[in-house]
Amino acid sequence: MKTTRIFTLLLLVSALPAACQPQEVETPPTQVTVQLAWAHQAQFAGFYAADQQGYYAEEGLEVTLLPRPRPETDTVAVVTDGTADFGVTYGAGMVIARSQGLPVTAIATIYRRYPLAFMTLASSGLARPHDFPGHTINTLTAGGSAVVFQAMMTKLELDRDSVREVDVGYDLSRFFTGEVDIYPAYIQDFRSL
Repeated sequence: MKTTRIFTLLLLVSALPAACQPQEVETPPTQVTVQLAWAHQAQFAGFYAADQQGYYAEEGLEVTLLPRPRPETDTVAVVTDGTADFGVTYGAGMVIARSQGLPVTAIATIYRRYPLAFMTLASSGLARPHDFPGHTINTLTAGGSAVVFQAMMTKLELDRDSVREVDVGYDLSRFFTGEVDIYPAYIQDFRSL
């Protein structure tokens, strides 16, 4: 009996240092949502690579990337209403948001020059912006291509309202069938056509 007590006491004393050690508590990753400025595509490769290579996980983050559902979706509004924690938007959109007193901050600038271009079919006869009046254009993105388009039209002394916006979303087939005459795009999009 005395041996059992001594053994029990030794067991407790030897276990005591282990019991006093701080226990590592696994913290769940922080959920972060990012509203993208367009549908999933190569321009967001950095986000996808960071996820695939485990950089987010290393920082204790679980990141959800939301594709933009429609061109008219205002990514700044998605952030300010709390739907997303971060958003990818255009410089013009940030200037507008700040001028409206919205509590947003730019974290990074990716493009040195805004890569906006306007596509037309060769058969349309539209070769330059002076040819645009009287034609249709796919819906311009709020805070992005709409601002640049307005600036271009103003500089060329053309009435922006002389070009009618038609919402065909991201469906390029509707451009190729002539439902819209002009389709806003990024210059790098032409490499894939």
